[in-house]
Amino acid sequence: MIYVYGDSFAYGSDLKPGEKNVSQCLSEKLNIEVINRAIPGNSNIVMSHQLLEDIFLSKVIPGDTVFVCFTETTRFSAWDDTVASVESTQISKYTPVYPGDHSPKKHHELFKWSFTTDQGIYDLAHCMITMYNACECNGIQIIFGYAFGKTISEYKDQIGRNNKLRDMITYIENKNMKITDKRFCEFDKEYKYGNHPNANAHNDYAQYISSYLEGTV
Repeated sequence: MIYVYGDSFAYGSDLKPGEKNVSQCLSEKLNIEVINRAIPGNSNIVMSHQLLEDIFLSKVIPGDTVFVCFTETTRFSAWDDTVASVESTQISKYTPVYPGDHSPKKHHELFKWSFTTDQGIYDLAHCMITMYNACECNGIQIIFGYAFGKTISEYKDQIGRNNKLRDMITYIENKNMKITDKRFCEFDKEYKYGNHPNANAHNDYAQYISSYLEGTV
């Protein structure tokens, strides 16, 4: 079984009725059940929490495959006491926090208000290491990808003298983790920041991801 974690891109926001998201396309191409755990507005930290919880509850088990489609590092989530209660039927215990409009300027204003640039990069690196090690210890295959925004490798040139971050990125590189080369947004030729991939992009991205999975699932 394959589990997909991500934000609105992997979820399939703005697809029309009858159109298939990346998980559904992946399931058809590989003839295997794919569970879509993506949540619109999701942050990288919450994706990590989701996976760890799913492993702890034995939803994701040895032999399964996980694909994580990270969002950009400027997004974060706040704990929500209401949806975290045992009575809640919400699919996430967190509330996405982002500005009313989705312009890069507003997004980064909110990001700076919350924490520093290095913090966002640290969160991404920390999530990759934590998720990788959790899967490695439990016999679960994991592959990382990106919806949009910068990749962990692209951040390496802008972290300056932050040796802790540099060590984390070096650790990721030395582990030879399976990390896809292309972002989800690159498969939509008309993509603009703030929009979501069209149905063709979902299908093409699923084909691209399947190339990393063929012969292993």
